[in-house]
Amino acid sequence: MNTRLHIGITHRQPGWELLLEQIGVDWSVLPSGEIPSPEQYSAVIATGDVPADARRALYYYAEIGGALLDNTMGGLPHPIRTIFPASTDPLFAYLPLVDVFGIARFYGGNMLGSTVALQEKGRGIVAKLGIDIGKSMTDTRKRRKLFYAPSGLFPNEVVGLVSKGALRMAVATLLKELHFRRDLPFVHKRAFPGATANVFCFRIDSDGGSRQQVRTWCDIATKHSIPMSWYLHLERHEDWLDVLREYPEQEIGIHSVVHKTYSTFEENRYNIQQARDILDAEGITYSGYAAPYGTWNAEVALAEEHHGFAYASEFSLGYDDVPFFPWLRNHFSPVLQVPIHPICLGSLGRVGMTEEEMNDYNRVAMYSKLSDGEPLIFYDHPLHPYTGALDAMFGFARELGIPALSLAQYADWWKRRLLTRLPARWSGNALVVSGNTSAGDVLLDVWYSHSEHRIAEPGNASAQAPVLPVSRPALQQNIREVRRFSKAVLRQTAIDTINKWRMR
Repeated sequence: MNTRLHIGITHRQPGWELLLEQIGVDWSVLPSGEIPSPEQYSAVIATGDVPADARRALYYYAEIGGALLDNTMGGLPHPIRTIFPASTDPLFAYLPLVDVFGIARFYGGNMLGSTVALQEKGRGIVAKLGIDIGKSMTDTRKRRKLFYAPSGLFPNEVVGLVSKGALRMAVATLLKELHFRRDLPFVHKRAFPGATANVFCFRIDSDGGSRQQVRTWCDIATKHSIPMSWYLHLERHEDWLDVLREYPEQEIGIHSVVHKTYSTFEENRYNIQQARDILDAEGITYSGYAAPYGTWNAEVALAEEHHGFAYASEFSLGYDDVPFFPWLRNHFSPVLQVPIHPICLGSLGRVGMTEEEMNDYNRVAMYSKLSDGEPLIFYDHPLHPYTGALDAMFGFARELGIPALSLAQYADWWKRRLLTRLPARWSGNALVVSGNTSAGDVLLDVWYSHSEHRIAEPGNASAQAPVLPVSRPALQQNIREVRRFSKAVLRQTAIDTINKWRMR
């Protein structure tokens, strides 16, 4: 067998392009009229409107030994909000929940809430996926959501309505399964530099933090060698930027002058320009932006693009995920989005957690990200007294032995990853990786089963992947409560509305 480990797709859709680049597979759009061969395409994705003759060709590809993922959304549409995969789900039980909030097709069985079906087709395999990935991955709606906590005290935040990170993991799992059914490994670029098991990053939105609070948080970070990324609310900090000069290892970014995300491009552009003028006058360099309250909209995205930021981080667009370039009306924004975990220590304190319960929450969140292969990127504000929990979080991150990076460092690496191509073939039961032999710290994850993978690079045999002694913590039966009606959500929405008005 000599098979190119390459995925074909019938149409170039922004949502699918975004997702495939996140996963890091080698892919291309099928040439018009081409009948794909199993030797040239390890899997094919059908999406959008596929004419009848092209559809017959795709199913013939499966019959002669190929693997087809059919996302053309055939069947009767049904509204769906949240999927809670069953514990007996053979592929997706590891996902606590998947927020869809759209239209789906159901195919029976229990895989991903009946939205996935697998069936043999001749010598090959066909998977049907009833969630519109192209639409879901470019969804920009937002909503206040509850987040699970072992204590039963569920924090909340306004985040992206669709859980795009969970959908990315679901599609990656399905692509793995299709490859395994063909007795092929599943290969993709790693989400972390080199052979490291993960990375830890920490974002700080300075808001109204005092001099002493900023020093305290920087001292804790210095103690643990954590290069935090500070996004400055310059209306409050313009007169004492000298404090941050005392900590040169800390990254500086822009949050705002006026602590507000506006609905027009011009207001956002001017707010950012004022902040840039202040930092430029002080000779302080910056490359990242985080909008106030994590609020993303098309107008602030255009302002970020106008000002040439290298990256931004807004959890109302994406959270608990890997970086991506967002689709913006008719083009991909050149400003990389770096998603974070949107729950901070202040959020935990608001629901009444003790510092011990905060520590438990953060450990569960970090273990979950480690298990899911998701970067450990957290955030906070230096406005509360829970510095003991901050110290504990940083200590735990260092115990894991993974590198601590600024958001700018991780964003820079991710862009190198996107530009690196590492084509691979499966030849005579051996992996052959070609491409740029000087790819450096961009390597491949090679999966031979859902639980076994190794690392490969051009010209070298695969090596054992790094393994951390962690697994996803078991979720309790009350996981469904995080999507039920909550007075706490209404109350926090009212409080935040008042606070936003006060900070205007």
